[in-house]
Amino acid sequence: MESSKCPECGNDVSNQVKTCPYCGYEISKEDEQIKEKYNNLIHKNKKYIIALLCIVGCLFLIAAITRITNDEYKFYKQHYQECIDGYNDTKWTADSFSGGFFKNSYDSIASSYKDLADNDKKELWKFRIQAIALVCGGCGLILFGYTIYKKER
Repeated sequence: MESSKCPECGNDVSNQVKTCPYCGYEISKEDEQIKEKYNNLIHKNKKYIIALLCIVGCLFLIAAITRITNDEYKFYKQHYQECIDGYNDTKWTADSFSGGFFKNSYDSIASSYKDLADNDKKELWKFRIQAIALVCGGCGLILFGYTIYKKER
């Protein structure tokens, strides 16, 4: 037996009754038609909401990809590698001197390369964390939309 909500009090009532047993409201055919239109509108809006969730989720995924493929990210990645290479070369040169003025100079240069590499690494992780957050958000929205879609079926 199907039931619906009373337009007056909102309680579930059988579709067979003409009067709400809770509040006494007379349920007419017109009310049932309005209720059916309302339910159809809700169903139609859910389709739009599902589509919107999936579209926004996909946009999040695209934004995540652009976070780690843009020029700024590539710059930091390349600069980081150059700093690491510079650090390794300079450290090797410093270690080849047994001591004195040149060793201290090369150690200082190697330390500068290391500091630059550490700063670049922090910047790279900012991009990566943003991309991870966008992927999680995008997948979450798509999954939420899919869950609503499965409930509708």
